[in-house]
Amino acid sequence: IGGYDAIVPYERELAEHFLANLPPRVTIHGPQSMEGRVPTFLLNVDGIPADVAARELAARDIGVWAHDSWYCLALAPRLPEQSIRMGIAHYNTREEVDRLLEALDNVS
Repeated sequence: IGGYDAIVPYERELAEHFLANLPPRVTIHGPQSMEGRVPTFLLNVDGIPADVAARELAARDIGVWAHDSWYCLALAPRLPEQSIRMGIAHYNTREEVDRLLEALDNVS
């Protein structure tokens, strides 16, 4: 793969594409850019409970986590609602990120 020298810029590029193309109804919790962060995101889709959105994304073969299955359980009480956790890794493609963006825009 080329080690972290190859992985980090690639993941960052995909994550920047993700952030730049978020549907308006998706809220990202935490930093709104890739400055000082890794490509793992906590998000909500307006009007859609996290567990419902996660199940709908799973039906489209998109893996995310909902509710209390993310790494920072202490954060849950500080959020207005339960959220979805998702990440981008070196084995993801830009096409997969685009498919995720489209799916997030169409979650009902």
